[in-house]
Amino acid sequence: MPLLLLPVFWAQLQQPCRIWSVREALSYSGLCDVRKQQGTTSLTAPNELTGEDQTIEVSPKGRRQVHVRGLNSQGDETLWGEARKVGKSCWVGSDFGLCL
Repeated sequence: MPLLLLPVFWAQLQQPCRIWSVREALSYSGLCDVRKQQGTTSLTAPNELTGEDQTIEVSPKGRRQVHVRGLNSQGDETLWGEARKVGKSCWVGSDFGLCL
């Protein structure tokens, strides 16, 4: 009897995004790997300055408020700060923002 391999669907997909941060000297517009898990949204995109992947995690903090942090491919974490939801799927902080 032949073995059937069924595709596995992950809660990760690619979709258009825009990420910018003055402090991180980061500006990206293109496709991001987006993963949603337990209320947290993670966006992974290439950092055009360094060439390495940058992951930005958006965690709920309150109504229309989120906490944002960045992780590079070596696991180094940077705290971006708090952001406010603007529109359907954009979050804007004091010197950064991201949109899906």
